[in-house]
Amino acid sequence: MPSGACVVRYAGKRGTVWRIKYADAGGKQVQETIGAERDGVTRSQAQAALRERLVRVEQRGYRRPKALTFGEWAGTWLEEGKARRGWKPRTILAYQNTVEQHLAPVFGATRLESIRPRDVAGYVRQVMSEPHERFGRPLSAKFVNLHLNVLHAIFKAAIAEELVQTNPVASVERPKVQRRRWRILQPAEVGRVAAGFTDERARRVFLTLMLTGLRRFELQALRWQDVNMLDATLRVVESKSEEGERLIAVPRSSPASWRRTSRGAPTGPGPTTFSPIRRAARGSSTSSTPASSGPRCERQVSRSTSDRSTTPATRP
Repeated sequence: MPSGACVVRYAGKRGTVWRIKYADAGGKQVQETIGAERDGVTRSQAQAALRERLVRVEQRGYRRPKALTFGEWAGTWLEEGKARRGWKPRTILAYQNTVEQHLAPVFGATRLESIRPRDVAGYVRQVMSEPHERFGRPLSAKFVNLHLNVLHAIFKAAIAEELVQTNPVASVERPKVQRRRWRILQPAEVGRVAAGFTDERARRVFLTLMLTGLRRFELQALRWQDVNMLDATLRVVESKSEEGERLIAVPRSSPASWRRTSRGAPTGPGPTTFSPIRRAARGSSTSSTPASSGPRCERQVSRSTSDRSTTPATRP
């Protein structure tokens, strides 16, 4: 074993921690914390980690990278993701919101390599038990799992860049998401719900969702250039994955009714098929969009079906 390479047992106030010391390919002395005994780390594991580092130094010329904080690396990960990983605009927005609004305030100033599974587990406990300052309530299991997915991807990229050795998210127990049970509307119920709408735009949104199985954000992103009036088809371009991009046949009356409903709205290549319309009604103006129509659909379903808890099974 090279001179100076050793395993160090450090007994601190929070218990015993195992560390290793060695010199990298540039001759720089490196000290790494492998883990604490309370987390199950043993001397044998520290010795194995030291041997692995020495092999990397000898065979691959390993040099320890400059220490980065989580915030610095997360910012780099986001920027590289936009350029190299082909993320869609919705994905970029979701990742930015998760990092900037949730992860960075907690981990941002912490050195990347010092984040441990217990830190991630502590984050999960905190956000699921304490009211969030933005929402006024603890975050749901589904929401927290999305955060953990992003955090896992950030550390996976860091491992590939040899910035860290392990992914602290991998061993953290995920919160269980309660499965939501849907009841599919019967054909007669669909007709009753559609007939009950007083807002024609909301009716069209509901029928389009039911007839095509589109996700709501796919409907919101639908543009006139994606609608073929002659063939009565629409092309889904904005989807969660490339497999979600598809061509859907619709009743021949649908495109024409969309056009009539959107009369007065711009209909060039840019505007969406269900772009906002402002309409005068008894001296006041109202607006209707797919986003605002969502709650209207749910309320109308509750009024028009015998089971008051029924929700239409559109795709999440």
